[in-house]
Amino acid sequence: LKRFLIRVTTSSGTIELGSVLEGIVNLNSTPTGWEFNYDEALQFGDIKFDRAIVDAIAPNGGSINLQARNISLANFSNVIIQNQGFLPSGGININATESLEIIELEPTELKNSEITTESGFTTSSTVGDISISTKRLLLSGAKGIRSLASVTSASNIIIDASESIEIKALNVLSSDFRTSIDTATFATAKAGDIKISTDNLAILNGARLATITRAQGDSGNIVVDASKIEIAGDSVSNLSLLSSGSFGQGSAGDLLLNTDKLILRDCGIIDSSTTGMGNAGNITINAGEFIEVNGIVPETKAPSAISSSAFILDETLRIILGLPPVPTGESGKLLLNTPQLRV
Repeated sequence: LKRFLIRVTTSSGTIELGSVLEGIVNLNSTPTGWEFNYDEALQFGDIKFDRAIVDAIAPNGGSINLQARNISLANFSNVIIQNQGFLPSGGININATESLEIIELEPTELKNSEITTESGFTTSSTVGDISISTKRLLLSGAKGIRSLASVTSASNIIIDASESIEIKALNVLSSDFRTSIDTATFATAKAGDIKISTDNLAILNGARLATITRAQGDSGNIVVDASKIEIAGDSVSNLSLLSSGSFGQGSAGDLLLNTDKLILRDCGIIDSSTTGMGNAGNITINAGEFIEVNGIVPETKAPSAISSSAFILDETLRIILGLPPVPTGESGKLLLNTPQLRV
């Protein structure tokens, strides 16, 4: 079987995909090309990607815009911008008035669905942000939403999901393969920031919301505004994470959580850490009602936790990543503001 059944691609300009059942879609001229205007659209339809790829592998800059009622990616479907040139590229903008779902029922390392941007190898080859607006966002089994940086800074990930965001792993194949929303840098540039706004955020079964550095650049910052945040794992190998991390010379970013209720259970972790020369970030949690940290994994006694730390990796990993025998970076500050803390 072919890897992809359908491919929509551009090396420059904008890819516009929209589904409208009733009304008018206008075409507007912009400095970089053309774009759809949905001001007169009365009813949106759905967009389903099944073994499909939409990509702007862009030596001259590109952007991708999706507009529909429900948007779904499944069976190794990808939406990708990879800037391979010398000019700035646009970003990925998704407006799903009801829901956005990225799902894999039987995920593997080579078969997966994701939304990804990757900045280029010159200081001018930037990529725009990943911006998502919807009521409900579901990531289940798929790789998820990722932003990667090298020489120039990565895209920020900005998500406004008015009702809920659920990030749920089905099969954690390795520490690098989790259903996730994450940003990362592998060179000198800073990783992108992550900004989340929703009513309910759930990170479950080994999933993660994270930003990391494996080189000289700093990781991004994470800001979450949610009425309720729940982070729950199901084993020490399937711990669920909201984290920033340094595995190199760059420092980990800060975490800021504003919520009414924060629940960590069964190896649910909030953490900013360093294993190398960079510093861990600061963690600030403002919980209007309570913070609850409970549950351990019976086989290992591994607990749920909130921490900013420096720790020593396995020797083999230290050699692979070029890390010192003992971390030289410092841990960050931990600030919890809540009327009730349950541990």
